Amino acid sequence: MVLTELGQQIKEILKRLSNNKQEINKAFVDQILDDISMILLKADVNAKIVLKMRENIKYEFKLHGTELINLQQFILKCIIEQLTEIFQNDIEPYQPKKGKTNVIMFIGLQGSGKTTTCFKYGYYYQKRGWKVGIVCADTLSLDQTKQNAMKLRIPFYGSYTQSDPIQVTYEGIIKFKKERVELILVDTPGKYKEELVLFEEIKQVQNIIQLNNIIFISIIYDKIQNNAYLI
Repeated sequence: MVLTELGQQIKEILKRLSNNKQEINKAFVDQILDDISMILLKADVNAKIVLKMRENIKYEFKLHGTELINLQQFILKCIIEQLTEIFQNDIEPYQPKKGKTNVIMFIGLQGSGKTTTCFKYGYYYQKRGWKVGIVCADTLSLDQTKQNAMKLRIPFYGSYTQSDPIQVTYEGIIKFKKERVELILVDTPGKYKEELVLFEEIKQVQNIIQLNNIIFISIIYDKIQNNAYLI
């Protein structure tokens, strides 16, 4: 996504907020943040930074929202401040460190190609001498993950008895850390059709496990050529 397109999309959302005539409540703020978050993720903004932005704005809204006369302008100001901080922050792209434990979580909506990308990423590093392990937190696709892992000879962890993806993630990471795996990749559930639900589960995982990076997988459809592109 080019910078001008990104700016235009964010501008449209801020305009929607500025022109809103309805009551601004938690649901409305969540929807605005949801829309902005997806735009930023598709522009390759680090998912951990986007998640932090969401939490900062929601915290300010919870702390001061009910006390303010012009709530609209307050939320607008918070969003602009957070976006400014993101784009002024000179952050180097994440690079896994050889010989260290690197935990990376792959996220994406249903049908985005998340699992395929996760395995390609792991295979790339394994071929270069890294010790890789994949945690299948998507309990509904365990057989498929197991088949892919065996084909590429990548160690994996999954559970047929534990249905909680957060618990499976925790157990898998602990196991691979004990085995001194350098690159632990977490393939999250692909059941999500709504972004907000996805973000809430990411937050739960982040609260339990210290992730080194989060990789967001999305698809942009080219309606003219009828092609799909992973980003």
